[in-house]
Amino acid sequence: MARFLDPLIVECLPDGRNWRIQHEYRFAADSGEVFYIPAGGIIDFASTPRIVWRIYPPATGPYRRGAALHDWIYKTRQIAISRFRGDTLFVEAMDADGTNIATQRVIYRAVRMFGGSSYVDR
Repeated sequence: MARFLDPLIVECLPDGRNWRIQHEYRFAADSGEVFYIPAGGIIDFASTPRIVWRIYPPATGPYRRGAALHDWIYKTRQIAISRFRGDTLFVEAMDADGTNIATQRVIYRAVRMFGGSSYVDR
């Protein structure tokens, strides 16, 4: 069963938009793989398009921890997986945090339809 191995501890940066990961942050996927964001990693919680932010603000909500992982995957590619796998991992993370299925579906569709421009392809 997918689960978070660490609490998400972040610090808002002076720009008011970006956040710094304060301690290593790990997520164990259903596959048994463990994904992590190193301490010092910078995220903005927002691989979802702005149009979704009014209903699902990027840095709040039960999807917050999954959004941090998803954003790190999209922005840095330091976790070398495909965009599709990153998106499905986001769903696993939201599910592990108890995000309701309707919210999971909306956010998943939004990142699939509009998140491509945020995905760094290396």
